[in-house]
Amino acid sequence: MPKQESNAFESLCNLASRENWCWRIPCTTCGNGHFRWALKGLAIGLHPSDQRWPVRESDSFDHIQAAVNPSHRGWRCTIEEIQTLQHIVGKACLSKIAQQSKFPDWLGYIGLVLHLSQLAERSDPLISRGLIPQFLELVLAGSEAGSVLREHLESGAALRWRELELVEQHIKAEYKRH
Repeated sequence: MPKQESNAFESLCNLASRENWCWRIPCTTCGNGHFRWALKGLAIGLHPSDQRWPVRESDSFDHIQAAVNPSHRGWRCTIEEIQTLQHIVGKACLSKIAQQSKFPDWLGYIGLVLHLSQLAERSDPLISRGLIPQFLELVLAGSEAGSVLREHLESGAALRWRELELVEQHIKAEYKRH
């Protein structure tokens, strides 16, 4: 497989934003199915720029499952797969995601990952360690969001998905691409 030029989560956010994937927690209509299946794809080593990438808005969940997880039912990830996702997401570049994806969708996608990995993040906050310093660059200086993010950074605590609403309120204008 050729080396990918971009982080898989950055590419996933770009694809999800272009195809208007749902990120609302909890969605009782689609259950964030496309995004959850895509995360499973990332966790098993697939990349959205691969020709064999199986998750598109136009694909049925049966088709996606056959491609991503044919031997098991559902998109749920093992502990090891969650840790793989934590590493991928924690190494993503937020400014690239913000430039390539619609606002606030990209924040929603990050929130969904934080929601789905919250137990793993509590024991080892890999995503938080990678993203909090970047979020500090994206929010207004002296803002409440900045204070909350700095507290997390100093204490080593995991970022909670609900705190992204505060980030959304205090994000710099240049990261609010619509």
